[in-house]
Amino acid sequence: MTEEVQISAEVPAPELEATAAPETEVIQPEEKPAEASKTFTQEELDAAIGKRLAREQRKWEREQAQRSAQAQSPRMPVDIPPADQFEAVEAYADALATRKAEALLRSRESQRQQQEGLSA
Repeated sequence: MTEEVQISAEVPAPELEATAAPETEVIQPEEKPAEASKTFTQEELDAAIGKRLAREQRKWEREQAQRSAQAQSPRMPVDIPPADQFEAVEAYADALATRKAEALLRSRESQRQQQEGLSA
């Protein structure tokens, strides 16, 4: 056994050879010419801003219409029964007047809200 140990000790290990070193490649950032940057004319800017404002206006109007529909649905008056179901003609006339007054108030309120929204 001693001979085996001596033989393996005498055999030198193979030398490591550098095969290929990884090449480090330096990448220079490309210079962009000043011409490549996008410039906008005032008309193009106005058109883009106008489109965005119109989109926001439509969105706001949809939201307002939805809110007013939700607010008005519980307050909608019940249909007035025929005149022959009232005790007196005056009671029927009062019911009609009340119904028209409520409709007028709702109409004015919605117009006021629209005006506030447009001026804001």
